[in-house]
Amino acid sequence: MGKLLQVCVIGDANRPEFKYALSDISNGAYVCYASSLEVFFRLNPFPDVVVLLQSYPGEFSISEIEQIIQFNPLSALILITSSWCEGERRTGYPVKDAIRISWYDFPIWFERQKTLFDAGRLSQFPLPPSASASQRADHDSQIELPSRTNDVFWIFSDSAVQRETLSRFYASLGAKVWSGGMTAAFPKESQLSQPTRIVVFPDFLSDGVSKRITELRASNPNAAIYVVIYQPRIEEIETLRLSGADEVLSPDLYQYASL
Repeated sequence: MGKLLQVCVIGDANRPEFKYALSDISNGAYVCYASSLEVFFRLNPFPDVVVLLQSYPGEFSISEIEQIIQFNPLSALILITSSWCEGERRTGYPVKDAIRISWYDFPIWFERQKTLFDAGRLSQFPLPPSASASQRADHDSQIELPSRTNDVFWIFSDSAVQRETLSRFYASLGAKVWSGGMTAAFPKESQLSQPTRIVVFPDFLSDGVSKRITELRASNPNAAIYVVIYQPRIEEIETLRLSGADEVLSPDLYQYASL
């Protein structure tokens, strides 16, 4: 086994959103915590990854970001943003030279990147901080996705466009795919009646979505269930998890249901 990924987290790790984001970060990684930049610089670490927890827009200034990069030029810089920062890209001045990712996307994204890093494959961690979002997206597009020829995907969405997009993607990996509306009856065909992965993409969250997840979990105890929603709140994720969902993803990461 190679050396553990070295990670240093800066900011308020006790905020509920960030506690969720960081809940599994220590699996296969050595993690240190600094409550502020001052503490971070006193620790004098040289980690593989520096994680900034941004609770509100503008919490970290341009000069502070530059100082971190100068201090750790070889470290990947990740900015985990809270729900208060959702509109920052449109109305504010988002931090540059950092991998920006929302708190709800971080757990599954980080696990994927760490797995690639550990295997010596195309992780984003070695990319320079100045890499643009488009360059990072192009980088990710080069990662070979696993074959899903042994999988059966069920997709539930009231949007025909969403069903078509997800169906085409998972089918391109070799999976058998069935799709229907949010309240559609489960398929009875023998080849499709035992799903291995279920993707639920509602237009909005309601009590009916949680009830549907509960029904799907009861009927398919061995299937992995993914819920794709826009900008969830921590309370909504907790409710979906209690209902039986394994992962909650944003539309930007729907492909992670195939990993």
